[in-house]
Amino acid sequence: MDLNDRMKKTHALKRLLSLLLCFAFLICVFSMDLPVSRAEDKDIQNDATDQQNADTEEENPDQTSDIDTDEDDQIADDENKYDEQPEVEFEEEQADTYEVETTEQPDPADYDAHNIIVKFKDNVSPRAMSSALETMGGTIDESDMGSLLLVDVPDDQDILGFVEELENLKNVEYAQPNYVYNPIRSVNDPYAKNGTQWYLNNISAFGAWDYTMGVSSIKIAVLDTGINTSHPEFSSQIVAAWNAVTGGTNVEDRHSHGTHVAGIAAAKANNSAGIAGIAPGAKLVIVDVFNGQSSAYTYDIIKGIEYAVANGARVINMSLGGYYYDQAFENAVNAAVASNVVVVAAAGNDGTSDYISPSDFENTISVIASNQSNTDANFSNYGASKDISAPGVDIYSTVLSGRYGYKDGTSMSSPIVAGVAALILSVNPNLTVGEVKNILYKTATDVKGNHNGFNYPVGWDQYTGHGIVNARAAVRMAARPKTTVARASANSIKISWSRIACASGYEIYQATASGGTYKKVGTVTSGSMTSWTHTNLTSGATYYYKVRSYVTLGSTKHYSNDSAVKSLFLELPSPAGLSTVPASFNSVKLAWRKVTGAGGYQVYRATSESGPYKAVYSGKANKFTDKSLTTGTIYYYKVRAFRKTGGKIVGGSFTAVQNARPVLSNAAGLKAKTAGFDNVKLFWRKVAGASGYEIHRADASGTYKLVASAKGTKFTDKALVPGTAYSYRVRAYRTAGGRRVYGGFTVVQTARPVLAKPGSIKTGSSSSNAAQISWGSVKGATGYQVYRSTSQSGTYDLVGTTAKRSFTDTTPSAGVVYYYKVRAYRTVGNATGYGPYSAAKSVRIK
Repeated sequence: MDLNDRMKKTHALKRLLSLLLCFAFLICVFSMDLPVSRAEDKDIQNDATDQQNADTEEENPDQTSDIDTDEDDQIADDENKYDEQPEVEFEEEQADTYEVETTEQPDPADYDAHNIIVKFKDNVSPRAMSSALETMGGTIDESDMGSLLLVDVPDDQDILGFVEELENLKNVEYAQPNYVYNPIRSVNDPYAKNGTQWYLNNISAFGAWDYTMGVSSIKIAVLDTGINTSHPEFSSQIVAAWNAVTGGTNVEDRHSHGTHVAGIAAAKANNSAGIAGIAPGAKLVIVDVFNGQSSAYTYDIIKGIEYAVANGARVINMSLGGYYYDQAFENAVNAAVASNVVVVAAAGNDGTSDYISPSDFENTISVIASNQSNTDANFSNYGASKDISAPGVDIYSTVLSGRYGYKDGTSMSSPIVAGVAALILSVNPNLTVGEVKNILYKTATDVKGNHNGFNYPVGWDQYTGHGIVNARAAVRMAARPKTTVARASANSIKISWSRIACASGYEIYQATASGGTYKKVGTVTSGSMTSWTHTNLTSGATYYYKVRSYVTLGSTKHYSNDSAVKSLFLELPSPAGLSTVPASFNSVKLAWRKVTGAGGYQVYRATSESGPYKAVYSGKANKFTDKSLTTGTIYYYKVRAFRKTGGKIVGGSFTAVQNARPVLSNAAGLKAKTAGFDNVKLFWRKVAGASGYEIHRADASGTYKLVASAKGTKFTDKALVPGTAYSYRVRAYRTAGGRRVYGGFTVVQTARPVLAKPGSIKTGSSSSNAAQISWGSVKGATGYQVYRSTSQSGTYDLVGTTAKRSFTDTTPSAGVVYYYKVRAYRTVGNATGYGPYSAAKSVRIK
């Protein structure tokens, strides 16, 4: 018979016995709290309300039953009475064979980082021991206990790996780490100290308390039957209280169920009385959804959930349920989860896998009950929707009238998980609901192997979920910082992490290989400081980091789990100040600033910005001239530093891309000279790489036009109009790829072609009204103009134009001295240009 068949058979028997002995006890509602299995007058007090056995309740799909409404805190005299009840049926505990597996792995906090313990076989000589260790690099530190040795491990060796290698030696009986043992945080609450609260040890609560006992900013909402508000365990614990049925603030418990549940989750600790809750540093939001009745309704529970969320609850516990699907209820739970509130619910106590609300809602953490043997309690519900287990048998907690008592049921298991969730959020309040769930499930203690003839599989199963909640492992994982690494400089890395609320500080560990040995490289002694920079590193190498937080109690540090490993390849920085300028018609000059620690530099070039890039230079200099390029082509460059590491060249990050175009130099040294009456001679210096030169001349509007191309460095511009000022500029060109690529223009130069000054002026007078003027020929002249004045420095008037080299002025007056001067002119097309005037020549008219 498998476990499922066992559960079904047990459940069927319970139903039959209920019909025979308790009339029509309806199975659709949750069973009452299982009665106490032991009782002592000094510990378990009468509760007048709880003395009433669970009455048969009419099934109502709108009602939700308290999972453990049979809350009898009866004295020993009542035990026989309860033994007759079918719900009290316990199976006899038999010898169990099972294994408990934890997901926690040893980490450097658990053992000495420098030595290990080695036990050699008894017949091995001291010399053989030393020889065996020396071959592996180990040395004996202490040997006071014969063949049990304390062995120093080389710094570059991994402790666990060294242990494994030693255990493979034939002369070694065993090897192990030299484990660290710390004092366990204790509390002064008597029932926590004397083992009455046995479940604290089973879930490793004391180990979790080494890190945190909860913080007041984390609130646990208990939606139940209310609370014994005057109970000493709740003094200053309750920060909000509301009756969802009446809308008032009276939440006084009349059943003790809610009081018991609230005490499990967050009763005060270290008050030298009673018990300690799982998260005694957290605060309580109490919501009475029953108002003294045996059942609660969907509408009131939804109002209670909304109240809890509005009053800052981060965790909601609901130890109640009903065997039906409730859409409105699940919507309310989903809304709470969407507000980042963790919702925990009891799985039910009927040994069935039937669907039950709210336990089986998708977003609820459904809690199964376990026993002192860390297997599932025989009354607990199970199934595909169940998530995790927690102790639910003989759970000692607060009851009415300021007293304490035992109760059984998943109602007691649920607040244990809710309390652990509050501890998780106390160390890391930024976690999401999904992250809290993941931590709870991953750190739960898996139950596997054979138990009472049934095999529990490894990992999740429908009878124990992910396993039994492990408070210490969960808190250590929650306190694991989220870590990032980033390059700070050429030889430093900045490690940053999320702040852990209650941390005293952080330790940073580094390895130089994936899976390598981690060494502590830094300690931050402030819990609020969330970064540290590792300096004096070597660029061109990959570094691996992990961080753990710690809490200091007295002189002892208590550590979180290590963060996830983060790695970074420490690149050399990109060279700064890259400049690219044309150096000639076929070269580009690059220069950049030096990088500290660089062994050299690499220059990459492409003909488009997107590449592909090819290396064109590798060397130590921080400048480079790229030659044999094509004039006019744009070249794109990027540069990186490199260094040799382990015989390999490791490059840093590249500069931003810069570009340059090799061009011809500007033509220079232009001179423009008049070369005759109609031409101008131009001269300039040679431009390296030029295929030729273009001569540009400005017209009357100032617009430059190409007038000629020349191979050499001089040119004569002909057929010009004398006397006109001509402006010139010249540029070199180089033919590349069938097209001309140009350099810059010269500075503009201006010249004016002119006619010669007429020479050999002669004058004479042959009559009273005439003067004869003659002159020498001017080359290129179209004609001449004759000007006259009555004084040498006076105003000269044009008196005649002729194509000849002489002119007779017939208009002068007798006896008057006249002065004459002549100039040549030349007409080209519609333009006429004039030469300079001749010297003035006088004549007296007869």
